[in-house]
Amino acid sequence: MAEKAIEVELRGILTAETYLTLKGFLTQHGRHVKSFNREMYLFRNYPGYSEDFVGRKLDIRLRNTDGDCEIMLKEDVGGDREEVSLKLADHDLEKAKRIMRGLGVKEAIWMQRNKEIYEYKGVYFDLIKCPP
Repeated sequence: MAEKAIEVELRGILTAETYLTLKGFLTQHGRHVKSFNREMYLFRNYPGYSEDFVGRKLDIRLRNTDGDCEIMLKEDVGGDREEVSLKLADHDLEKAKRIMRGLGVKEAIWMQRNKEIYEYKGVYFDLIKCPP
């Protein structure tokens, strides 16, 4: 049987000062893995959608990560969360948003994430800047 990767997420809000302190520590003592900017549209009000993030069985979103666009599906399958990515040829989300509207999806939450990922002692730290 193949080993299954288990991801544990701990989230918290950092002040600007704490963010810079942590980033400085990770820069000095850890290893910078990668950085990226991501624009996302989290769709709402479709069958299977729930406002409860933890209890949500189905999550559909458009993502543009530094010009790499995709439609993402995150789905609860037998207690496991599976992710499916459909890559798009375009380098922005305008056509994809239009198609989603044509499919009847009328509501989405816009999100912006500027992420820097560091590794320190085998643990990955994602430092994310995002608008409120």
